[in-house]
Amino acid sequence: MLAWLWHWGTVDSWQYRGFPVTYAFRSRCGEVTHFILQDDQFTFLGDHTIAIPPE
Repeated sequence: MLAWLWHWGTVDSWQYRGFPVTYAFRSRCGEVTHFILQDDQFTFLGDHTIAIPPE
């Protein structure tokens, strides 16, 4: 998944102690999406929402 995102923009990551690695995808058009990949689960982090896509 990260390789596919790199094709369409840039991906940065960071990790705070005790929290999972958080990623920021920046598309070429300037939009930014934050997400977490943990235990084969993709979690979106929005401005005021956290969403886990249905299977």
